[in-house]
Amino acid sequence: MGRMRMCHVPAGEFWMGTDPPEGQQNEHPRRRVMTAAYAIGEAPVTNA
Repeated sequence: MGRMRMCHVPAGEFWMGTDPPEGQQNEHPRRRVMTAAYAIGEAPVTNA
């Protein structure tokens, strides 16, 4: 079995959540979130 191929995702920011009355209570408040850079596997993984 070979190594899993990884894709680089750069650091960035995005809007997360929603403000009332939209969405569910655990989605409040809408806020800007900053993420660090990370790597994620190129292929989906299953529990088969």
